Amino acid sequence: MPIQAETILNKVSVGVMGIDPGGIIQYANSHAAGLLKKDIINGRSFTSIDPHIGHQVLSCMEQGKNNQTFHHKKSQGGIEIHVSLINNGKDGAICLLRDLEAVEASALDLPSIKETRLQFQTLLDH
Repeated sequence: MPIQAETILNKVSVGVMGIDPGGIIQYANSHAAGLLKKDIINGRSFTSIDPHIGHQVLSCMEQGKNNQTFHHKKSQGGIEIHVSLINNGKDGAICLLRDLEAVEASALDLPSIKETRLQFQTLLDH
């Protein structure tokens, strides 16, 4: 039996949002709402949910900046936002949201980062 797109979007461990060219939320999965710590209602402006992130996403669309990633620190953690434009922003954008703490923790497990940390610690120990 094929897996339905809605099932995938609701079970994926990242926030997924579809934003139209005017900055109106057309879709948001539950993980996006959890990361933003807001109730997200389709049809509302992204800037009314989170003004800072909403304006950055709108700016990406207006300037045609595809595949942009930015970080938004909050008092309780932070969020990494990746913006993929649809038709160069003319038809909106897809936003992927991840917990910044989880992103940073996974980066520390990369072999190149582990090696660099080990080399740095060796320098400090001498």
